[in-house]
Amino acid sequence: MNDIKSNTGLTSPENAYVDPVAVRDNCRYYLSKHLIKALNHLPTLNNPVMLDMGCGSGVPTTILANHFEGKVFAVDTDIRALTLLRRKIARQKFASAITICRKSVFDMDFTPQTFDLIIAEGLLNVIGFENGLKLADQVLKNQGYLIIHDEEGESEAKQEILARYHYQIIQRFTLDEKVWWNDFYSHLNSRIEAGNAPHKQELFQNDLAEIALYREKPALFRSVYYILRKATPH
Repeated sequence: MNDIKSNTGLTSPENAYVDPVAVRDNCRYYLSKHLIKALNHLPTLNNPVMLDMGCGSGVPTTILANHFEGKVFAVDTDIRALTLLRRKIARQKFASAITICRKSVFDMDFTPQTFDLIIAEGLLNVIGFENGLKLADQVLKNQGYLIIHDEEGESEAKQEILARYHYQIIQRFTLDEKVWWNDFYSHLNSRIEAGNAPHKQELFQNDLAEIALYREKPALFRSVYYILRKATPH
């Protein structure tokens, strides 16, 4: 595999600073190793068709394109994030590998059983675990793979849902609050503090509020990767 930092289309801190979306994208590089760890639990996939649900600025999307020789569909509604992803695709010559679909995950119209692999990084804690699983299940092939990165809570209930939908847990691992600080929030905080853009407090209001919440209640930020295989229903 090629070096991830050189293949995620990261902008320099100076260039990224005035755009909070680009700053977060840049800092997410440090979390990439955990998605790669999850992907490494999968078998070799031959020319897979893949889906990044709620792709945002596409850090996971470009990791998929770099990790596998296949086709990636990236779905999201955020115009600013998708604009950044388009710039990455152009710089990295991923045009033939990545297709951007600007739409809600609730409006996806892919043919059933289209995808060999689907990833959902942080989406299910926004739209609901079972809601997100249903959407993925509709378009994932039998024997296909699903990687969910979700908040830690309600583990037993989530595993019951997975069993009801005939998903086998291949592996499961946790990112604790120390990981989130070391691999994301410390970098985000440093980038914000180091910059000298006007109206910094206003520009990064949401990010600063998130960092403040982390400092107050770090345990809320624990998360879990589920690496799953969809069994053929009996």
